[in-house]
Parts: sequence; structure tokens; C-alpha cells
Amino acid sequence: MTKNIFWELEIPPKIHDANLTIQNEGCFIQLTDTHIDDQYRLGSCTNCGGILCCRESNGNCSNENSAGPWGDYTCDMPERTFESALLEASEKHDTKFWLFTGDFCAHDIWEINRDDVMSDIGRTWELLLKYAKGKVYPVIGNHESPVINCFPPPEIQNELSIQWLYEYMSDLSKDILSPDSLITLRRAGNYKEFLDENTVLLVVNSNYCARLNFWLFYDPIDAGSQLSWLIDELLAAELNNHKVHIAMHIPPDNRECIEAWTYNYIRIIERFQQLIVGQYFGHTHFDEIRLIYSLVDEKTPIGVQYITPAQTQFSHTNSAYRKFCYNNGQLSDIFTYYFDLFENNLLPNSRIMWKKEYETVKDYELMDLSPTSWNHFLQQMHDNTTKRQQYLLHYSSISRHENFQNISKEKEAKILNDIPIKKPFENPPNSIETF
Repeated sequence: MTKNIFWELEIPPKIHDANLTIQNEGCFIQLTDTHIDDQYRLGSCTNCGGILCCRESNGNCSNENSAGPWGDYTCDMPERTFESALLEASEKHDTKFWLFTGDFCAHDIWEINRDDVMSDIGRTWELLLKYAKGKVYPVIGNHESPVINCFPPPEIQNELSIQWLYEYMSDLSKDILSPDSLITLRRAGNYKEFLDENTVLLVVNSNYCARLNFWLFYDPIDAGSQLSWLIDELLAAELNNHKVHIAMHIPPDNRECIEAWTYNYIRIIERFQQLIVGQYFGHTHFDEIRLIYSLVDEKTPIGVQYITPAQTQFSHTNSAYRKFCYNNGQLSDIFTYYFDLFENNLLPNSRIMWKKEYETVKDYELMDLSPTSWNHFLQQMHDNTTKRQQYLLHYSSISRHENFQNISKEKEAKILNDIPIKKPFENPPNSIETF
């Protein structure tokens, strides 16, 4: 039993120092957690008393309890709001590629089946391909299983298998991904793609880390071989002097993932930190960072996880998306754009819908986007009310919902406590919130 809880993967030592001077620059768009609800109805009731409202079956309401033309802070989003984001991103930004980090399906988890999942994925994917500049790289979210969070390991090949999902995603991506990528995607939902001759994208299926994936009772040690594969690909990148972007849906932090998975992920980041351009996630629905600290010296930051806020408004937030820019193998800046739901519902036909929310380096007054700079910012937030309030404002993408108008001290402490990732076996996991 103990070895299933405290396990450690072998990570080969550094053989040589990679030549990490590369010449490249560009930007990419990240969108995440659309959760489009095809049953969303204008004028339906937003306070239905259930998990998911704003549907025809909820009846019609008036005034503040009526679902607006662009969505509601208590519901999943209508398709037109997502399409407005795609149009905005396509028209306004010159990018090399787009990244979609999962959760295509609505939150009606009690009635969804395999056909519904494929329909939701297919509709969203079609819209992404319609508007994207360059390739779109998909990541599989926890809502892509008809039984939410349940992802059996690849060796399960009976009626409980999730192989159909991986094969469906591969079929949708066959004109985008390489043959080698399609092989690993079909097996366990992960893949590697070259972004240019010096840079690779590694997409990891972090559903195999999730504490809510009950299949980890069956196979708790690196289920789906996600981390073993990540180690192998990072070794290859080191050998070939490549830089690496890492993308997942669920961030491996002190809340969502089992301790051993997070522990081994920290070991991997510490070993290969010089190769990594950035780490990109979704899932929480909020605008957050996670700061990874060394297992050797827990005062030393070694990596940053960027959690992009959701498109859906289900968690009482405004819809948002991000543009990441990089230069010479490093992230240079991050731009976040948001959709003021309250304002746009008052002006349903306006074309001025999306606004720049903030520029990370400028508005947070960072020296750069290194772990050291973010560590300094975290220290400032604890001591500086203005800095802390700034982060909390962006946390909800400037939502006007009452939940974020006066955040309690307890909620503030929880949000800040989620940021540092330190020695998982020595720190009890934070409470899970389901999305």
C-alpha cells in the first residue's frame, strides 16, 4: 500500500549543458473551459435552484433573474459569446498558433453521454478551426469523460475504456498533428508537436493526476505513463537543444492532484527548468498562478504555472482569454482580455465587446516573468494591500457578481494559499472545488 502512495520515478541526471540560445519570437492565444450550453435560452430563469440554469426547461423570468443575450454569471455560456471571443482573437492578434486547454462540455453532468460529449467537442472544435490563425492544439479536460473525472488507464480495454475519446480527438486533429503525435494521443491523450525547429509543445493528460479520478485507486503509479513520457521527451529536448512549452488541463498543485504525482512533477520541473518556456493550464475557471518551489530548498522558486481564466461564466466570472508572447526562448509578456458580461448584456448588439484587462509585466510591475520575479510579487501581495487587491480583481476577470465585490479575509487567504506549491508529502492538500 505504501508504495502506491509514495512513489518516485527515475529521472536521469544531466548529461551535458544544453545550448539554449535560440532565435524565435511570436505570440499564441490560449482559450479554455468553454462549457458551451446548447440549451441556453434568452429570457429563461437564472435562479432555477439546480446546478445548471438558463434553460428553456427552467421557465421564463424577468428583470434581474432573466438570462441575458450574452450569458449569465450563474450559467454556462451561449455559443454566440464564445464565437465573439474567437472573432475578436482572430481579428485583433497576430499569432503563431492557438492552444485550447480543455473542457468542451457543459456542466449538465447528470445527463451527459458519449454522444453528447462528441457533439460538444465537435461543435466547439469546428468553431476553433473556423477562426484560428495557425494550428489549434487541443488538450483533454476532465469534463470530456461522460462520467466526470473518470479516466481509466489505457490498459482498460472493455466497455469502461475511454479509448473512444482519444480516438475521436485524434480524428478531429488528423490534419493538424503529426503521425507520431496521433499515436500517443490515441493511446492516452498526450502528444508532442514541434512549434518551430527549436521549440516543442508537450501536451500532458493531467486527468491521470486528479484526486477525483477514482481509477487511480486501480492504477495509482503514473497512470497512463504521463510523467514517464514527459521525462523522456524532456531528455530528448535537452539532447537536441530544444526549448519546451508544457500544456495540461488540470494544474498539478497542492489541491487537484494526488501528492505523489505533484511531487514527481516538481522533481521533473526542477531537473529540466532551464528548458521550459512556460506551463499553461485551465480547469479552475479563475485567473491564477501557481509558483513551484524547489524540493531541496523550499525558498527557491523553480517554475510558474499560468492558469488562464475560463470562457464560461458558470463560476460567476467574466469570460476571458489570453495572449502569450515569447522571445528568444523565454516568455516576454502576457495579455489578458475579458468580456464585461453586465455591460454587454445591456448593449446586446454592440461590436465593442472585448477589452484588454491587463498586461502582466507592466501592470504587476514585474522585472520579467521568471519564477524569481513572481516570488517577489507573491511576497508583495502578502504585505501590500494594493497588490493583493489587484490580483483579486483579476482573479474573477473583473466580475460584477456579488461574490467578488467584497471578498472575505478567509477567501483571500485561500486564494493566496493556493499559489505556492511546496513539498506535497509534507503539506496537506488544499480543499478541492469541482468545475
